[in-house]
Amino acid sequence: MQQIYLVLTERCNLTCSHCIRDSSPFRSEAAEVALMLRALSQIKEEFPQATVLLTGGEPTIYKGFQLLLDACISHGLDTIVNTNGATGYFRRANLDVIAASKVLVQVSIDGSKTQHDLVRGDGTFDRSLSTLRLLISAGVRCSVSTTVMERSFFDGADELITELDDLGLTHIAIKRATYAGRSSAGSPLTSEEWNAGVYSLRSRACKTPVRMTPMFDFHALSALSNAQVAAIAPGPFDTNCGAGVAKAYLYPDGDLCGCTCFRDIPMGNLNTDTLVEIIQSYIAPQVQSATCTSCRYFSACKGGCLGSGYRYTSILGAPDPRCGTVAASVSGSARIDVTQL
Repeated sequence: MQQIYLVLTERCNLTCSHCIRDSSPFRSEAAEVALMLRALSQIKEEFPQATVLLTGGEPTIYKGFQLLLDACISHGLDTIVNTNGATGYFRRANLDVIAASKVLVQVSIDGSKTQHDLVRGDGTFDRSLSTLRLLISAGVRCSVSTTVMERSFFDGADELITELDDLGLTHIAIKRATYAGRSSAGSPLTSEEWNAGVYSLRSRACKTPVRMTPMFDFHALSALSNAQVAAIAPGPFDTNCGAGVAKAYLYPDGDLCGCTCFRDIPMGNLNTDTLVEIIQSYIAPQVQSATCTSCRYFSACKGGCLGSGYRYTSILGAPDPRCGTVAASVSGSARIDVTQL
């Protein structure tokens, strides 16, 4: 297990238009602090190499956030705080302690100022950027996470990277939105448009590493022989995103899920079993699609994000609807019917 997300609360101070968990100020679900402390103790004993991600909702507004962050630090765990950077927590926190620890603060910024504020609310870009500058000036390691819904993101991408490039970030991670929560209807951004944007930004000169991955770019593999393609063996984290195998999410009610997309089909519950018992007994879903299993490139992608396929079709084992080959295999249907694939 490489990553374990602790979803401390479903509540958030913002209502972002693409939120995968449908978080908002009106959500009230929050974990018992004792549950999350128990999880951290088990992670320390059974999965000490795993990265712990404190997330939400917005984790910094959770009542026990400081206690859990302190526990992560005292356990010596690699820890990432996923935050929108638009709360007052970091202006009150002891930044010297965070800077001296193995904590990375990842702030969500979803485009240029205009684009970001459209997604997250007026004024949030400036607040998030101010938080980043405060943290970095105190010596805290920081990164930026960007979620892309629209092709228009790439029109302002240069502006965003220029704004961030001199801050001293560890990296900028840019990813496509997943079909879940408030973005469950999908996005008009095609894989071809995404891949064109990825290669364009990769060619841009900048000091900060920009992490972006092409999706379903089978053209890039077309020169390989069948044997060479078949030899491509993605690691656990790259196989259907590693849901339940390389990463897992612990929710406020104790449910452990392989992915946020699989929230309604948990692997188990920490109130009745331990983390290691749940993880060792889990059987990951496999793609159920003739289009995928007969595809020349199946060994390279394994059907893509099965979570997106599940949220889009309500069928476990449905392939990623963002794949152009999958989408093209069904005509005249707004929703993919996996039985036709």
